Amino acid sequence: MITYEDSNIRTYLKIVELCCQNNLIQQGLTILEESLITYILEKMNLNITEIAYREIPSKISYKLKKGEEISEDEVRFINALGKDIFLLLYDIAGIRNDINHCGFRKSASSCTSLKENLNYFLQKARNIIESID
Repeated sequence: MITYEDSNIRTYLKIVELCCQNNLIQQGLTILEESLITYILEKMNLNITEIAYREIPSKISYKLKKGEEISEDEVRFINALGKDIFLLLYDIAGIRNDINHCGFRKSASSCTSLKENLNYFLQKARNIIESID
């Protein structure tokens, strides 16, 4: 049973778990990605509905993964929350894009690995959030 708690992230993670259980993989990946972005913005005391702010976590994740230069403002996010949440966000986006682009990508994930990835990402998200909170 889903109950609303003080922290929305835990409710969202329960919804992602239900998506896993019901083979709603694309929905689970989308909810997980968007809820992590929301969580990051809430932790940084930023407006969670502002588009410009919602782009920041994804930009940080891309720059970290690709080894690109990170601005002072972006470093502030990393110092507050650690790198792991941003690296997870990058990985989720990659798998989500495999689905959204119908597998027409180099090294696209197989159908069987999509659910495994979602379960893995969900557990990793829980562990990261537990360490932050």
